[in-house]
Amino acid sequence: MGSYYKHTATQSVKVPYSFRCEQCLKDSGPLEAVISGSSRLNSYSKSLSDREQAKLNKMVRAALIRELRRAYQEAEEHHRYPAFADECPHCHRPQSWAIAGMKGDQFTTPIVLLGVGLVLSLGSYFFTDLKSAAVSLCLFAVCALGAVGAFVWNRIKIGSKQRKTADAMENSLPRIQWEAVRDLLDQQP
Repeated sequence: MGSYYKHTATQSVKVPYSFRCEQCLKDSGPLEAVISGSSRLNSYSKSLSDREQAKLNKMVRAALIRELRRAYQEAEEHHRYPAFADECPHCHRPQSWAIAGMKGDQFTTPIVLLGVGLVLSLGSYFFTDLKSAAVSLCLFAVCALGAVGAFVWNRIKIGSKQRKTADAMENSLPRIQWEAVRDLLDQQP
């Protein structure tokens, strides 16, 4: 049985943006969000052949385009900006436009924990010698408590950011210069 090597590659692109602070009303100046795409190729050799390297480069480019399009769609259609930092460089206060992204992601970790708990409890019941419903229920209960804890933690973070942005003098959105990466957005992955 032979071993194989994992060859990974990452490409990044910088998307320029700026915003007017909702707290101090100063312009942030030019900022950059870094959006990255990565891919992995398994090979039996330590070094890649030219054909394998070209394949890996193509896969990485496609991953970068997918991530860039996802960020574009999130920003333009849903007004969520997870790739863009919302801290004002002058007063270091958060902006209200970052809360939408946090609200969109608040259920992700709890759902994953519930799924893991379900798989662990069913796996322990059907695929071990114990065949104990109590052990399975305890495993699921631990994961369910973790899910509740994660949800409460996410709500605390959202509430904290909402309190910090509640006294905003005006609400605004970031100005993202998609023209700088238009060539990538127009390419097919």
